[in-house]
Amino acid sequence: MRLFGDLPLYCAHDSADAWARRGLFALDGRGRIAAEAGVPPDAFAESGQHWGQPLHDWARTRPTAGAGGSSACACCTRASTCCGWTTSAASPRPGRSRRGRRTRAAASGSPGRGGRRSTPSPTRWARGRWWPRTCGTITADVEVLRDALGLPGMRVLQLAFDGGADNPHLPANHPEWAVAYTGTHDNDTTLGWWRGLDAETRAAACAALATDGATRPGPAIDAVLGSRARLAVLPLQDLLALGSEARMNVPGQRDGNWGWRAPAGVLDERAARAWRTRLATAGRTPPPSG
Repeated sequence: MRLFGDLPLYCAHDSADAWARRGLFALDGRGRIAAEAGVPPDAFAESGQHWGQPLHDWARTRPTAGAGGSSACACCTRASTCCGWTTSAASPRPGRSRRGRRTRAAASGSPGRGGRRSTPSPTRWARGRWWPRTCGTITADVEVLRDALGLPGMRVLQLAFDGGADNPHLPANHPEWAVAYTGTHDNDTTLGWWRGLDAETRAAACAALATDGATRPGPAIDAVLGSRARLAVLPLQDLLALGSEARMNVPGQRDGNWGWRAPAGVLDERAARAWRTRLATAGRTPPPSG
């Protein structure tokens, strides 16, 4: 059993961080949000997203920023979101607009910006135990910074079938230096996603996954486990073959998220044996301890 941490880019407006150290955040003299964090329109939310969090005052934050506390107690930490290391999306104040504007963050001076692309190193990743969330609109400067820091990228199977043969999310195109997912907390479950596909995308998925589509989400899970990516991540909802009723989050939707809980009794010994057999078949079980 290993504990994975998650380090968000921003802090909540009502957090102890934002109220104890107001000077590090984009707040006005009364503590109200002056510039709100979010995401411009992308593949996850056509109208963009408002997160209700204040942006960092990068000029003041950067000299004092350090490693997140989760890295001290977790075996590995996901940093969200990598795009925000180079570019922030800001709205003047909450509720003013549903479409954010992009602003260049002070983090643009971080290692890798403007430099040449370096070759990622598995050794550095194993030592650092970090990986960034690289979904959404990924620009060249984000990739340069990610590679300069020796961090792996993300590959999400549900994003693999709406482009050509060079789509980086296709399992055949996964590099070893990556983290592969069937879907993330921002996607529908794989079964829900499959049920909602149009005929053209479904045909492309069937061809890539070598399946007639009769069973879901099994082929998608097997494709991710069989990927060259060093790490495979499978949401519990996909392991349980649950539909859209078990979706975790809808980006851009303020209410109704993060309410799903695993049904009682599903995490039993029989299921554990079946999942371990599947992992062993894919060569993804850890070596015996001792």
